[in-house]
Amino acid sequence: MVIIWQRWGILALVFALAGLALGYAVIAGLGLRAVPHLTDLAMGLGVIVSAAGTLAFDRLLRPRLDRPQQVYVDVVVPPQAEGLAATIRTVPAIDPQTGRPITTIPRSSLFFIPLRVVPIVIGGLGALLVVVNVVRMTLG
Repeated sequence: MVIIWQRWGILALVFALAGLALGYAVIAGLGLRAVPHLTDLAMGLGVIVSAAGTLAFDRLLRPRLDRPQQVYVDVVVPPQAEGLAATIRTVPAIDPQTGRPITTIPRSSLFFIPLRVVPIVIGGLGALLVVVNVVRMTLG
């Protein structure tokens, strides 16, 4: 399996795996691994906690790490005298309508899903895991 990410997107996978490990560690630490479906339920709760951690990272820490970056363009400067070659100068890109510099904000994604959406997906999968295991525990 190939994992495709941009910038901080790989941390979503790290958070999800840490959530699974947290859920398993809690059940193993309490000595309740023999209870049917309880381990899966705890792992689902761990995944929900990891979704909260991913959301916190995306909203609180990532904006400080990914500051807007100035966009630069290459401009051809004509020769100043005959016989000289034209030169290329790199200058900041300016928006012609506003006259302000153009900036971009770096993007982070996991499997082409933006990092701001990943906590919703992870949290939904964790909630589904919890609901399925609660139903399995109540039905026997």
